[in-house]
Amino acid sequence: MNERAGWRDVGPQWGAAPQQTIIQLVDEACRQWPDSQAMIFEDGLVVTYADLLAASEHFAGYLAERVQPGEAVAVILRNRAEFMIAWLAVVANRAVLVPVNPDDKILDAGHILRDSAAVIVILTDEHDALIAELRPGLTALREVITVRGGEPRGLAAYSGSRPLLFADPRCAREDISNIYYTSGTTGRPKGCMVDHEWWLRTVDVLLRRIPQTPSDRVLLRRSRPPAARMPDDRRRAGGDAPLQRVPLLGCGARAPGHHDPELRLDPVVPAQGGA
Repeated sequence: MNERAGWRDVGPQWGAAPQQTIIQLVDEACRQWPDSQAMIFEDGLVVTYADLLAASEHFAGYLAERVQPGEAVAVILRNRAEFMIAWLAVVANRAVLVPVNPDDKILDAGHILRDSAAVIVILTDEHDALIAELRPGLTALREVITVRGGEPRGLAAYSGSRPLLFADPRCAREDISNIYYTSGTTGRPKGCMVDHEWWLRTVDVLLRRIPQTPSDRVLLRRSRPPAARMPDDRRRAGGDAPLQRVPLLGCGARAPGHHDPELRLDPVVPAQGGA
């Protein structure tokens, strides 16, 4: 029997996300549930809300002395805790995070870094050679930050004169927080700008439609197209799993970190009139 999920009385618009910025949303959640698990990784790593806030404010203090509002910071990381830490720190400084697929080669990675005019690149040793080859053509690039060591302390070595406290953020609702680049299947990848209001709207709709609490866990999975069908320099890994955790951070739910790309879940469709 096919059942159609319809909208119920889910409360007023912005009822689940009255905050003005992503940083306000995350700061309030981290202070409300400091000891709760924000991210759980399959290898046993657990990052609490207090851990996430402390690490993000610490790295934001470092970036505060290095980026200006509107400047782009590129991140080339696989699915690890520092992605979320870096993103929150970048956004708190009114800068723009530009995720670069870690499987991108010279063609796509070079285009994205040049087109976004990234002033900082955050990466692991895996991508040192890529940036070294591209760097002569990256005229805007001022610094390369390397994530080293175990999660979630891979950015701990980068310290500013003081942390940038999220309780007193510099960012605004209309700030661009992210630029996502298309796959470039019919031409050069093109950037799509996303602001704080887009993220807050996503949080608001999700939490009003599917309420979640600190006792909930939500499995994250990103799609991965068949790599065999693409030449090496056009291979892409699909969605952006770390940033899919954002709606969960606003309600205290736990977001598993790493994921099984082969996992399949059947959709859960509530019965009409259900809670």
